[in-house]
Amino acid sequence: MSVLRKFTSNAEHFRRDRSGNFAIMAVVAAPVLFCAGGIAINIGQMYNARAAMQAAVDSAVTSTTRDITLGVIPVNDAEKSIRNFIDANGNGGLSEGDRIVLAQPDINRSARTVSATISVDLTMVFPIFGMPRTQHIEVNAAASYADRPVEVAMMLDLTGSMNSRGTPLADGSRQTKLQNLQVAAKDAVKDLLSRNQPGNTPRVKVALIPYSTGVNTGALADANYIESPLIPVAPIGLDTPNTPPVRAIRQVLASLRPLTDSCTTERKRDTGSGATAIDLSDDEPGLAMVNRDDRIDDRLAPGETACPTTPVQPLTADQSRLLSAIDSFRGGGYTAGHIGIQWTRYMLSPKWGKYLKSRGLPDAAPARFGSSATSVRKVAVLMTDGEFNTAYAGVGPREQPAGGQGVRSQAYAQAHCSAMKADMEVFTIGFMLDNAAAKQTMAACASPDTGGVQHYFEASNAAELSAAFDAITRNLEVIRLTN
Repeated sequence: MSVLRKFTSNAEHFRRDRSGNFAIMAVVAAPVLFCAGGIAINIGQMYNARAAMQAAVDSAVTSTTRDITLGVIPVNDAEKSIRNFIDANGNGGLSEGDRIVLAQPDINRSARTVSATISVDLTMVFPIFGMPRTQHIEVNAAASYADRPVEVAMMLDLTGSMNSRGTPLADGSRQTKLQNLQVAAKDAVKDLLSRNQPGNTPRVKVALIPYSTGVNTGALADANYIESPLIPVAPIGLDTPNTPPVRAIRQVLASLRPLTDSCTTERKRDTGSGATAIDLSDDEPGLAMVNRDDRIDDRLAPGETACPTTPVQPLTADQSRLLSAIDSFRGGGYTAGHIGIQWTRYMLSPKWGKYLKSRGLPDAAPARFGSSATSVRKVAVLMTDGEFNTAYAGVGPREQPAGGQGVRSQAYAQAHCSAMKADMEVFTIGFMLDNAAAKQTMAACASPDTGGVQHYFEASNAAELSAAFDAITRNLEVIRLTN
């Protein structure tokens, strides 16, 4: 019995005895751990190399497309630019013996994209189990560029309500809404024109259309058809044949011109039944001059002008001229927004090219419309702080132009916007709007949002107004990776 107990005790002791197990397991596991560590090192090496190469090729193509867009380099130099960038920045995560190979970059002028592929035979730190000493890694990137010429016309509200309190400065100093606008508009002009390269033909041009009760045509005032009881309301054209009736009209206009300002209202047309209606075309003044409704003066206070003292600035790349014009803004008058939109359309319409050239403004002549990737991009930016409330066309002869004419102004505005959106991109900004009709008009005037690009903005303070202009200028030329 004692023998049996001893045997059982020894057996139990043997079963519990684990001395030496760790050494045995270590010997068995060592090769596995060694290989796992080596594989981890290899994976980390390849991951780091791929990440560094991808960052390099992404930066190379985006930098190259940005330089093409800004006119720093021509498209023909894209390959050289990519190669130089890869040579300078492509060795992150690679050993000294590794060499990046740049495949022939693809410059697609039709799609306006630049793509590049780089590869390397990476020398592995830990080759195991007969694996190749090198691993082939290849990455690629493509980016779109936007070197299209751009014409931007900015319609800016200078009505009396813009003199009201705006967002104060950081130090608490009071600012009007008009001052808020001046800051935002000047920054937008600087941003847009910064894309032009000194010594090169300007790729970006900007026009300004200040408006209130009407639009001040400034140097274009010979296009104004000054209404008078002595002549028909429907205007003649500057190029209308000089028949006796036309000669008489021109004599009346010549006598009236020194007595009036440079304001215009809507262009009008004869309906054929003895009445007149708004002319919603974008015809140039050679075909039909633009009316100056005689009722624009009816509600002026002594010393008050009928429309902004700052005139229209046709398309130009002259930054100082545009900034000086913005600095000269003064608020006053009512909100004939559709007249501002009308002149915004004129300043972007190729139909006005002949007239502008004949007035010594060849650089202001708008380019032809086009839908291809190489055509000029035309952009209208429409801004208001209130409801459009003043119209003249379609109003009875004894009716006042303001007070109840908002429906007409809004309808005319949307009609012009609809025509513009066929050939242009329209962005709209409502600044501190609290009127549902005003918001609806501005939203309806904006182009549809496509590709994540917002076209209608509501800004409740100066920061949001500046952000809206900034978003618009940035969206005009988005440089982005496409793969």
